[in-house]
Amino acid sequence: MTTRIQAVITLPSELVVLKKVDYEKLQDEASDVWWTMQDLMDTTQKGRKWLMKYIINDEYMKKRISAFTIFPSNQGGEYSFNRRQMRKFLDENFELIKERAES
Repeated sequence: MTTRIQAVITLPSELVVLKKVDYEKLQDEASDVWWTMQDLMDTTQKGRKWLMKYIINDEYMKKRISAFTIFPSNQGGEYSFNRRQMRKFLDENFELIKERAES
């Protein structure tokens, strides 16, 4: 036997209801301002060698990401990328990156 209950809940205007998965995604995105190379690799599902060849060391792409990238000062140093700006760059330039990688 199934019982069905219907209720009306009024929320104050300063509150919103989110799916748990959306809330967790927002929490995750808000937590890190800077990405490491590993974060970039995880996000793009591409390896370090691919990212170096088609984005970081490609002169055209390098000029476009330099404003939000901290390049290492020495061999073997770490890269840092502004998460929000790099994600925007990747989203807006997906087709271009794909074309340049396939050519």
